[in-house]
Amino acid sequence: MTTDDFYKKYISCAQEVERRYGVPALSCLAQSAIETGWGGSAPGNMMFGIKATPSWTGKVQNLWTSEVANGVVKRVQAKFRAYDSPTDSFLDYGRFLKENARYKNAFHYSDPYLFSKEVADAGYATDPTYYRKITSVIDTLKKKAQVIR
Repeated sequence: MTTDDFYKKYISCAQEVERRYGVPALSCLAQSAIETGWGGSAPGNMMFGIKATPSWTGKVQNLWTSEVANGVVKRVQAKFRAYDSPTDSFLDYGRFLKENARYKNAFHYSDPYLFSKEVADAGYATDPTYYRKITSVIDTLKKKAQVIR
């Protein structure tokens, strides 16, 4: 899927997450682009890579992932949430951030960069370069929004 195709296909989902939960649409879409490789890999319609903790009552899938611990990248198998559709994944992502106290500070910002910085700082991903990746993708998405409108 091209970056244009990804934007066109999922921007309405990201806008709905913004409307319902207050997550800036560009931040939401950028995280999904990173987590799926611009839509190239979304097993179980998983658009965000949210792990399935014991409290999760939905579908679960075991997948290999890369985790960074003490500067070392390791391949591990983990349980992740699975969904009936990408839309369900987007909405769960918004709800997950909104209901998780660890991301509370992010909701002080409507700016996608500041929101994403707080989410990254709160430990959304183990990749120490995660925020830098998000800002790059937000920049790309902003350009797409201007061209596609």
